[in-house]
Amino acid sequence: MMKKIKVRALTQKEKISLQLLLGLLFALYNGIFGIVLGSVWHIEIGVYYVLLLAVKAVVFAGFRLSEKQESLKTLFFTTAVLLFFINAALILPIISMIRYEREVTFPLEVAIGIAAYTTYKVTMTVIRFVKTRKTANLLTREIVTIRFVESIVSILTLQNTLIMVNAGAGNEGLSILCTVSSAVGLCAILYLTVKMVVDYFNASKSKPKIT
Repeated sequence: MMKKIKVRALTQKEKISLQLLLGLLFALYNGIFGIVLGSVWHIEIGVYYVLLLAVKAVVFAGFRLSEKQESLKTLFFTTAVLLFFINAALILPIISMIRYEREVTFPLEVAIGIAAYTTYKVTMTVIRFVKTRKTANLLTREIVTIRFVESIVSILTLQNTLIMVNAGAGNEGLSILCTVSSAVGLCAILYLTVKMVVDYFNASKSKPKIT
């Protein structure tokens, strides 16, 4: 008879560590290939992702370590404002696209790696959103917002990589489409960030618990 193999469920700390590790690997993946293949877009996205992960790590740490309501409100507001400026910096890679600073041919293997991460990130974001959509916990909603931002950025990175894989004559229309969709993605990211700050002020008026 075959023995049943028991698989231990990951602890919350292990899940958080895994999320941050995968995000860091994605940032390094973009940065390394950006440097090797000369893609300004991927280098800038790699740096952006590291900054985004830093904010996410601070929120996770504060969420677990602090029990003081005022400290948590300060943490939320500070990271939300910081997140807004980091997201606003996405205009730089979009400008790079418009100025054609990213014209380089990428191997298909690079796109496959980014596609795999994008699929994982979007799937996990949707699952987490469904589980927490009714929560009034501001820090939890901030984490969900950051996950949505990560998903949008990974989708933008994938579409730009696919255009690079298929770089060649006659792709001007695709480049324009990519630029427009990236601008829409940026607007969506900024909207989510601003909405998060508005939620903070609304919560401050009613003074609910933040955790």
